Amino acid sequence: MDMESKEDQRKELRQEPNLPCTVETLRELGVISWVLDADNYEEDEKLQAIRDVRSYSFRDVITVSPDKLPGYEEKIKCFFEVWP
Repeated sequence: MDMESKEDQRKELRQEPNLPCTVETLRELGVISWVLDADNYEEDEKLQAIRDVRSYSFRDVITVSPDKLPGYEEKIKCFFEVWP
């Protein structure tokens, strides 16, 4: 992603030609992912097991949509920031 671009960062961005990234490549980069049931997160045993193993003692639940998140346009910019 070109972080200097002034284009809308929410639009779909792909390499040309598009090159898929394997789960193995993501793991090598340190990306951890799970497939969970977002509609039933409170009862999701898999999520609870992850929380237990990783010692997560808290959780945040937010709804990211213009009608639910005050200051939506400004707040979604943080999802596109590069962390040091």
